[in-house]
Amino acid sequence: MLAEFLRDIGKYGCFLAHGCGGIFGGRHDESSSRVYYGATQSCRSKMNEVNFGQDLAQIVERFNEQDLQLFRHLIWDLQMLYQGRMMAVKLVGSRARGTANPTSDYDFLVFLDKCDYEIEVPALAKIGDQLTANLGMGPLSISPMTWQQFLGLDAKFEGITANFRRDAVNLWLENESGPSHDGCRP
Repeated sequence: MLAEFLRDIGKYGCFLAHGCGGIFGGRHDESSSRVYYGATQSCRSKMNEVNFGQDLAQIVERFNEQDLQLFRHLIWDLQMLYQGRMMAVKLVGSRARGTANPTSDYDFLVFLDKCDYEIEVPALAKIGDQLTANLGMGPLSISPMTWQQFLGLDAKFEGITANFRRDAVNLWLENESGPSHDGCRP
């Protein structure tokens, strides 16, 4: 099971690395009325700045085949949606801690180079609904954010970034040569 999972995930990027963190900030896109929260530099230079969470390969035995199938499909769908804008995907919450019960939801953080909530939240809700229906799994919470927004969470939810850093499971990270896949749906 692990060898197959590692082979499949390897098609889409490197899931053994880490996400991103920083300070809350934003910039206005002059070509539209949208405010984007995110850094202007590429994620490749940020990958070394934040190092948190456990590598999935180290704890894969905690997850069943249905969980791993969900992770593969989620990563595929996110890659197709974000086409190189995605920096990392992490599992957090009770599923990441190993304290989930059968009805627990799945909580994911999706780190993007820029994040317009008016666009990202509905798109991710649609992916979550489709995966829930297609795989017959519990509810999914997929939260988009930039690396700046991550540390900004503590202003509203004190201590939450420490919990995420402690509990996160790294599912995917853009590799040094950029994301890749072979065009085959998982």
